[in-house]
Amino acid sequence: MNDSLLEHGERERVRLRNAIVEVAVQVSSLSAQHAAHVADLVSSWTQLLPLIEPAPEPPRRDCPHCQRRILVSASRCMFCLKKSAASAATP
Repeated sequence: MNDSLLEHGERERVRLRNAIVEVAVQVSSLSAQHAAHVADLVSSWTQLLPLIEPAPEPPRRDCPHCQRRILVSASRCMFCLKKSAASAATP
């Protein structure tokens, strides 16, 4: 997703989601040589994750006029400002 097209708050949530995924990948790839430390880290990460995990990314659809990604529930495109019927379908 193109971050430049998102509002600041949503851009920060996307960055947080990406950071969470990166840490999870790094934790899962730690060496078995340090098993006790890894177990402690995994335990701490498991406790921390529910506290920092942002809400899931909202469903989006293409604007029928300018083709940019807008919220499924949007009745007007935030880019071209044209009206667009809200959709119940998930893209």
